[in-house]
Amino acid sequence: MIGSMTGCASQIFSGVTVSHFEAIARKASELAGVELDAVSGSYSKSGFTFAWEYDPGEHTLMIQCTASPFSVSCGAINARVHDLVDSAAAQ
Repeated sequence: MIGSMTGCASQIFSGVTVSHFEAIARKASELAGVELDAVSGSYSKSGFTFAWEYDPGEHTLMIQCTASPFSVSCGAINARVHDLVDSAAAQ
């Protein structure tokens, strides 16, 4: 599927502790300039818009690309999001 203006499927990550969420926020800022500066929100940059919602009580994090350039597939976007979350867990 080619990137969609209606967005990609949301991804839900479980077992995300507060320190893991903070590491994800640091990585997102370092790698992509995306600022996850609250437990929920959205951020737009270079034609991409991401929304997220972190529930510290349930240890769940939802991330969704809600808009992207048509030339970038949802599969590629979601793979990058997974890589970011996984690499932050390794810190």
